[in-house]
Amino acid sequence: MPGAEIVGAKIKWGLVFAAAAALACSSLPSEHPGALDGSGATAGTIASGGSGAEANGGSDASGGASANGGSGGSGIISLGGSGGSGGAGTGGTAGDDDVYCGDGLVNRAGEVCDDGNAESGDGCTATCQIEANYACPTPGMPCVSTVRCGDGRVDGTETCDDTTHTPASGDGCDSNCRLEPGYVCPVPGAACRPICGDGMVLGREECDDGNTTPGDACDENCALEPGWVCLPGEPCRMTVCGDGAVEGSEQCDDGNTHPYDGCAPDCTKEPTCGSASSPVGQCASTCGDGILLASDGEECDDGNMVAGDGCGADCKLEPGYQCSTVVDNPPDFVDLPIVIRDFKNGKKGDATVGHPDFATFCCGEPEGIVQALLGADRKPVYGGTDADPIATTSGKTNFDQWYRDVDGVNMRFDQSIRLLRTTSGAYSMNSATDAPWAMLTSPPGFFPIDDMGFGNEYLNHNYSFTSELRYWFEFKGNETLNFSGDDDVFVFLNGQLAVDLGGVHQREYGTIALDPMGHGQGCTGQNCTPAGDIDFAMQVGNIYEAVVFQAERNPSDSNYWLTLTNFLSGKSQCTPVCGDGVVTADEACDLGTAENTGGEGGCNPDCTLAAYCGDGHVDPQEDCDDGSNTSLYGGCAPGCVVGPTCGDGTVQAPFEECDDGENPGGYGKCDPDCHYGPRCGDGITDNDFEECDDGADNGKDGLCRGDCTMQGVR
Repeated sequence: MPGAEIVGAKIKWGLVFAAAAALACSSLPSEHPGALDGSGATAGTIASGGSGAEANGGSDASGGASANGGSGGSGIISLGGSGGSGGAGTGGTAGDDDVYCGDGLVNRAGEVCDDGNAESGDGCTATCQIEANYACPTPGMPCVSTVRCGDGRVDGTETCDDTTHTPASGDGCDSNCRLEPGYVCPVPGAACRPICGDGMVLGREECDDGNTTPGDACDENCALEPGWVCLPGEPCRMTVCGDGAVEGSEQCDDGNTHPYDGCAPDCTKEPTCGSASSPVGQCASTCGDGILLASDGEECDDGNMVAGDGCGADCKLEPGYQCSTVVDNPPDFVDLPIVIRDFKNGKKGDATVGHPDFATFCCGEPEGIVQALLGADRKPVYGGTDADPIATTSGKTNFDQWYRDVDGVNMRFDQSIRLLRTTSGAYSMNSATDAPWAMLTSPPGFFPIDDMGFGNEYLNHNYSFTSELRYWFEFKGNETLNFSGDDDVFVFLNGQLAVDLGGVHQREYGTIALDPMGHGQGCTGQNCTPAGDIDFAMQVGNIYEAVVFQAERNPSDSNYWLTLTNFLSGKSQCTPVCGDGVVTADEACDLGTAENTGGEGGCNPDCTLAAYCGDGHVDPQEDCDDGSNTSLYGGCAPGCVVGPTCGDGTVQAPFEECDDGENPGGYGKCDPDCHYGPRCGDGITDNDFEECDDGADNGKDGLCRGDCTMQGVR
C-alpha cells in the first residue's frame, strides 16, 4: 500500500491518510475528484495505479521497457484493481485476491495438499500438510488412504493383516484388520493362530484350560486328550468309561468296561461279525475302531472320531496331514483284552464242592468237545449233551458255564496280555519265557488270577479258570496263528473251528496258516507242518474275527503261548506334513518348505515359530517387542518397530494435529505435543499478530481474510 508501513499485522493509519492527501493533490484530470483511477498512468520504470479516497485500481497501465504492470489502487476503502500489462514486463499482481488453506487449491507457500477444508484427520491437516498413510493427488478433492486391509501388510491403524484376499472376521484378524482377542498374528499375510493357554477356545482349538501343560485333559497344542471331556464353562474332567454316559472321545458307553460286548473297555466300538442266522461272515467295522478298511471308503482310522488330528470324524484324511498304519510302522507290542473266569475247584470225586469240570478229570484229548461253528452269541457250542457228555467233561449244562458269566458259579476278571514283537515281525506271548509269567515260582506259568477269585488251590497258584481272547483283523491272505497250552484250547476263525486241543492234557501245540483264497491249513504238534484245506470263507480286504478259548482245569502246569503273524490291523497313525504350507493343530506355522527357513518372523524347518515379533523378546532386526505390539502411537507397533511419535516429522492423525519434526511451539508453530499453538485459523484473535480470526470461515464471506486481516484492510 503506497504510503503505508506495516509492522507485524498493525497498520499505521496516519500514514494512510497522508498518502491519500498527497494523491488528492496530484496533477490528474479535474473531472474525477475523489474518484481517481490509474488510467492516466504512463509508462515508466515502475508504473502504479492511481490513488484516491475511493480509488479504483488502474485499468491499463502501459508498460515500459522495464515496466511492471500497475499495482492495484489503494484507499481507505479499496477495491482491488486489475494489474496493467507492462510493455515488456510482467503482469501486475492481483490486488487483495484472497488465498487460504481450505480453498481447494495448493497456492500458498508451504502447502502440500488442500482438500477444500481446514480440518485435520482426513488426510490433509488444517494447515494443508499431508497426514501419514494418505495420498492427496487432486486439490479440492478428498485425500485417499493408502492403507488397504487385505494386502498382507500391516499399515496405518491396522494391528494385523492375515491375507492377500478379502479379509474376514472370526479368524484372528477381523474384516477391518484389527487383532481379535485371543489370537496372535506373527507373520503378516499368514494365518493368525489362537493363543493356546489363555483359557479361550478359539479357531482350531478343541480345548483351552489356561495352560500348555500336557496330561491334564488339554495338551500343549490345545487338543483334547483321550479320556477327557471339556465342556463350555466347566473345568476339564476325566471321562468315566462304563458310567453309561458317552462323553469326550468316547464312541460308546454301555455301563461297563467288559470287552467283547460291542463296546470295548476304552469305550470304542467293537466290530460286529457274522449275521443273525450264521456266525460266519465278515465283520462290520465302524469309523473310529482303529481298523482301516479301504473297502468301506475309509482313508484312515486312528481309533477315534475326533477331528483335527489328521483323521476326521468321517475317517477321511484331513488337509496338512499324512497317515501311515501300524502295519507300516509296527509297534514293539500289542495289548489284547482277555477275560478270565475263575471256578471253584470241584475236587476229584466230590462234585458238590465246586464245578464238576475242574480238577475232576484226567486225562485225555477227546475230539468234538465243541462243534465246528460258534453259536449265535459267538461262544463255543458243546458237542454232547447232559445225558451223553464228551469225555473229560460233565455235560452241556456245565460246559455252557465255561465262557459265560454265571453268578455263584464263576467270577469274571477283565485283564489284558501283552504280545511282544519278535525278530520275524510276529507278535507273541509265551508264558514260559515272558514276564511276568516266567518270573513266577513253584512252578512258573500262566497264572493270571493268583490270590484272586476263589483263591489259590495248589502250589500257591489259582488253577481252575478259563480264558477268552478275541482279535479283529483285516484279512490279507498270509496270516499264521500258532498256539500251545493246557488244558483245552479252541481257536475259531470267522466263526469256524480252526484249532481243537480239547481235553485235560499236558502242553500241546496247534498251527493254522491262511492263503489269499480264504482257505487254511492246520496241524497239531510242536513245529508241525500245516496241511489240508479248510475253507474259512474269507475275502481279502474284509474284517474277520479270531477267537481263542482256553481252559486250565487240572494242576500242576499252566501254559499259554499265542503267536500272531501278519494279523496286525491297519490302525492309522497321522502326523502333520511340515512344509506343505498348511498349518495344522500340531504346527505353529507352515509357510512351505522353501519359506520355512527360520528367518526372523518366519517359520523354522520343523514348523515351529522362529524368533518372531510378538514373542516378547527383542530380537535382532526388532526395535521393540512387548508381546502384543499393537500400539498405534507412542509404543511398539505391529512389526516390532517403534510406533509413530511426536517429532518424527509426519502428521499421525488422529493423535497429532501437526508435526514439523522440531515442534518448538509459539505463534504459527507446532507445539512440543504435536498440537497446534496459537495460529491464524484457530478462531481466537491473537492481538499481537492478528486483526481478526473467524476460524474455518477465514477468507470466505466474513470480514476476515485467510491471513487474519480485516476485509478492506491489508
